[in-house]
Amino acid sequence: MARHFSFKLLSTVICVGVMYYVTLSDDVVSVGEVTSLLSSQQQQPMLDFSRWWTRRSIRKHTHTQQQQHQEEEDWGSMKCEVPELTSPHLIYDYITQPQIKCDKPVMVGGQLLTHPPYMVGEKWVCMGTQYNITPGDCVVLSFGIENDFSFDDDMDKRFNCKVYAFDPTINLTTHQRSPNIKFHNLGIGYTDGSIQIRKIKTNPDLRTHITPTTTTINTTTTTTTTTATTTTTSQNHSNTITAEAESSSSSLSSSSLSPYIMMKVPVARYTTILDLLHLQNRTIDYLKMDVESSELAFFSDVLSKTPNLLKNVKQIGMEIHMSIRPDVGLVRERLWAYFHHLDCYGFKLVFSEINPVKTLRFNFRDKERSCCYEMVWARQRQW
Repeated sequence: MARHFSFKLLSTVICVGVMYYVTLSDDVVSVGEVTSLLSSQQQQPMLDFSRWWTRRSIRKHTHTQQQQHQEEEDWGSMKCEVPELTSPHLIYDYITQPQIKCDKPVMVGGQLLTHPPYMVGEKWVCMGTQYNITPGDCVVLSFGIENDFSFDDDMDKRFNCKVYAFDPTINLTTHQRSPNIKFHNLGIGYTDGSIQIRKIKTNPDLRTHITPTTTTINTTTTTTTTTATTTTTSQNHSNTITAEAESSSSSLSSSSLSPYIMMKVPVARYTTILDLLHLQNRTIDYLKMDVESSELAFFSDVLSKTPNLLKNVKQIGMEIHMSIRPDVGLVRERLWAYFHHLDCYGFKLVFSEINPVKTLRFNFRDKERSCCYEMVWARQRQW
């Protein structure tokens, strides 16, 4: 009896030690593995433990090598395959079905209203341990403010992050909003310089929609054919962004999108902005973008010219815009390609939410859709 008790005690101590070590390590081990280890120890504890530890060490070493290889690889030379977008349903399915689960989602910012949808402007950040977002040592880039600094203020006050905020459309000069928040009268763009936009007035509670009118964006995307042997081909797209509504799929009529305010605003490429802030080699904990269709210019520039800049980005939180425009089909194709390039680089969709504003929604093949969705991608690695 004493010998049996001592054996069980030894087994328990071994497993508790294993679980404690695993908790402190970078790897993740399931409860099932530990339980299996415990039960197997009744026969040959040390032999089974040795085999399990060897398998775990090999798996961890392989994962580390793969992660190191991905960091060293030139993303610009990677061949990212993009399946053919045979139906608009495919992109909506992608948008509405997160690929990974966040074990600690945190809502940041947002403004309360006295009427539906009751809250607008909130963002989501995954604070899981693998992303290592450390209060007091975190950096946030926030593109698109309108009249809502709640996200920026929250990242400052709650997490003590350095926040660099950008918006050239709200008539504010570059200034230090707080010790941690620097606002820049500058927008994100495909080129450095200025662009002409028309600012669409809407209900102040529902924010303002901004759409470039004269900027032509050239992009290169990769698509795959549907033959038995998968091949990749390059296709050049040229798109002049406009602000007209797509009457067939949106509940917004052209009359509801007026009056317009024409504005000439300064913009800069993502790489230029990183140089300006001296952040080229700094980890960006969160890249937030709510720029009313200018996300197309950002994706077009970064993914085709400087994709390696995204290696330092932990999470991307973005509102995407598709359907308030006549070229919605082309926009879907471009976003489809951009999403798959993000996936190719290790960014997985961790959160998505349909825009809460009911007037922006429409029925598409018996399903309620919207022009706009909040999406968050997290790069899968131990930071």
